[in-house]
Amino acid sequence: MEYKKISELTDRQKGHLAWRLDNNKTYVGMLTAARIARGEYGDLPVNKVFEKADMKPHQAKIHARKVENFK
Repeated sequence: MEYKKISELTDRQKGHLAWRLDNNKTYVGMLTAARIARGEYGDLPVNKVFEKADMKPHQAKIHARKVENFK
């Protein structure tokens, strides 16, 4: 299954990505999460962003899907 890249997300979805990185069992703080959501660390697929933030692949897929479906 293909996941969207950060550049393909809407601004609201990017904000939700930053919020999820900050509040959901990751070591990433809000300032770093905002920089990730802006794409300063590369244009990665959303699930890979969560995996790099120390989530297991299954957990990362769940959070990625929630970000992509956020309206």
